[in-house]
Amino acid sequence: MVKMFVLICVIWAEGSRYDGGEQKCIMHQSQVYYATMDQCRADIIKSELLIEGAIFDNFGEEPIDHKIMASCIGGA
Repeated sequence: MVKMFVLICVIWAEGSRYDGGEQKCIMHQSQVYYATMDQCRADIIKSELLIEGAIFDNFGEEPIDHKIMASCIGGA
């Protein structure tokens, strides 16, 4: 079984937190399980686009940037 993990960071203000910068990051485990690593990797772009859409749906243009990084991890 293969799982997809996604790191999502929404950036509200540039800079370090000591200089007034603000970002919120979470690690999300997809609820979709894949039979093969190739199936998971093929779904990364679609998943990233869905998450990007959810960021704009929830926050509009308020965040100044965002980062979405997905990876597939295989298990025995």
